[in-house]
Amino acid sequence: SVELAESLSLSSRVRNALRSGAKSLRLLAEELEVKPKTLDTTLRRMPDTLKIEGREGKGGGSVWGLRSDRESGQEA
Repeated sequence: SVELAESLSLSSRVRNALRSGAKSLRLLAEELEVKPKTLDTTLRRMPDTLKIEGREGKGGGSVWGLRSDRESGQEA
């Protein structure tokens, strides 16, 4: 529900949105209804997100995804 989603922290909402795959900062900001600058700051502070360069066309902005366990150095 919308009320439940709004009660979650922004970082929790980001994780949920990125579970389906990497997204541009612009698209993610629109989806989560937050300012891109606020989202950018949050993404940079999250240890489990990864900025992916060169995935979008001209003017598309940065693309972000979730780190896998392997990428974060926690191989099983």
